[in-house]
Amino acid sequence: MRRERARAPSRLSARSPSRPAAMRLDRSCRRARVATRSGRKRRARDRRGPRPRRRGARSLSRWVGFHGRKARMSPAALTFDRYMREHYDAVPGMSSAFAAHVCAATMRLQRERGWGGDAAEIGAFEGRFLIALALGLQPGERALAIDLYDWPDIHVGLRLRERLAGLGLAERVDIVCADSRRLAPQRLGGEGGRAIRFFHIDGDHQPQSLARDMALAFACMAPWGVICLDDMLSPAYPELGIAVAQALQANPQWAVFCVVDREDIAAAAKFLLCRQEYAQAYGEALAREFADRVWGMQAQFARHRALVLAPRPRLTRFNPGGSVDPVQ
Repeated sequence: MRRERARAPSRLSARSPSRPAAMRLDRSCRRARVATRSGRKRRARDRRGPRPRRRGARSLSRWVGFHGRKARMSPAALTFDRYMREHYDAVPGMSSAFAAHVCAATMRLQRERGWGGDAAEIGAFEGRFLIALALGLQPGERALAIDLYDWPDIHVGLRLRERLAGLGLAERVDIVCADSRRLAPQRLGGEGGRAIRFFHIDGDHQPQSLARDMALAFACMAPWGVICLDDMLSPAYPELGIAVAQALQANPQWAVFCVVDREDIAAAAKFLLCRQEYAQAYGEALAREFADRVWGMQAQFARHRALVLAPRPRLTRFNPGGSVDPVQ
């Protein structure tokens, strides 16, 4: 036998108005309650202040470390000198400002002599040195930013993209997310077999990795190209010099034409390499450009000597009889 479900007593009593009137009253009460709640929320929000934006696409620029609200800079507005003065130290990285000035002067010499080509960097990181190189390019030339972009977090590549966009350099830089030790030279040359005129290597600081990166650079360079090796003579990576010596022995057409001394223990020295026939031109030009930064002695390599530039050159002469004279 089916049981009938007990009905709940009706909310409408004998004293209640008719159903349509009650429904209208109920709806008006609901609207009043909603309005009251909305008013309370609005007053609470006014006391709290505006709700913070979610980390979505619209707030990505703030999340990745560059304030997107700032006006985008046009490429013509940012010069190398302005970047060094206003932005360089604020970009995470360890390459010295002195080394950036020396490399910019090297690229300027290439431009003055009509020696064109692209630029590349292995270990672009947050873009400190990369941006300095990109600002030395001519119209139509490009910079290749090679890195795995996984350290110190997976958002480092996003921060680099946003920084390039904010400085007006996004169209000038190609970001290559790859392991440089597994890159083929054709990957960097592009469709037209474009050559590179300046290659900065600041990748994995193991001798075997440096040897592979140098082999990649040798295969991509224009005849007048310059390879810049970072963290040379660093107390943290003393064996890198052995890899450089072995690479030069296997490629005798290349030579170190300049040693850029370190600013401090973190901003380590750099080696500038080129083909033997261009070494004198580069060395003499840099010696004129940085006459007050030329160290009195030269760097001695197995088959040649090289210019040494230092932020604060200092040299002492030891005379017969025990007297000492400061030369620099």
